[in-house]
Amino acid sequence: MSDLETIDESVTKKRKGVKNVIYKNEKIKEARLKNQLYENYKGAVVKPKNQGYDCSSGSRIQVCKTVFLSVYGISVDQLRRIRQLLIEGKPPIDKRGFNRPGNAKPADLILLVENHIKSFPVHEAHYTSHEYRYLSANLNVKIMWQLFSSTCGNKMVTYGFYLKIFKENFNLKFGQPQVDTCCVCEQLNVKIKSPTLNDGAKRAVVAELMVHKRRAKKFFKKIESVSNVCRERDNAAGITIDYMQNLQLPEVPIQEAFYLQ
Repeated sequence: MSDLETIDESVTKKRKGVKNVIYKNEKIKEARLKNQLYENYKGAVVKPKNQGYDCSSGSRIQVCKTVFLSVYGISVDQLRRIRQLLIEGKPPIDKRGFNRPGNAKPADLILLVENHIKSFPVHEAHYTSHEYRYLSANLNVKIMWQLFSSTCGNKMVTYGFYLKIFKENFNLKFGQPQVDTCCVCEQLNVKIKSPTLNDGAKRAVVAELMVHKRRAKKFFKKIESVSNVCRERDNAAGITIDYMQNLQLPEVPIQEAFYLQ
């Protein structure tokens, strides 16, 4: 029987669920460490080496263990580990980085912060091609952290830790303050501030502005009442129609025409 036939078939045979190259490399490392016959990366058979004495005199000399450790700068535990690995024929494994850091936050505290962030209502953008989720424009991360600290005062969570969880675990944005105003309100406010109007004309404009705001308030109260009815009754439904840029009009490069659409 040739040397090639004595090689373990598991070195070259592909194992299910494992890449053949990685699996073969590990088998080669194990065979070299155990000083066994193996097939290298080029397909050549490598025979086990005949190990002899370390010195050319052919004799072993017993030395002091303390002096040996001091000369080579290793500890007793390192020497014991190397000896055990040589006996078992296993390669050394770097075990650094597996211990949990002392300043690591517990998982239940991280979950508590995430649940607090999820408790804030969000709304999605309707006029963008991407799905963006926005928080209220009156909020920011610092305000949210202060609310968390007030409700969970016994939990020591810093602002930096809260901000880190907000950035890494959530894809939320803060909405912009509402800047759209009513053209009628702006027109009446300009008239009220005008120095050319007399007191009687200003009182008339102020009365007109009050009537206009009452009509707007009545309109929004009607929307709110319909929304409450829809939430309380399953057989009721409310329909709102947004007429923003939904008319089939020709596209022209004139700025005024675009906003008139």
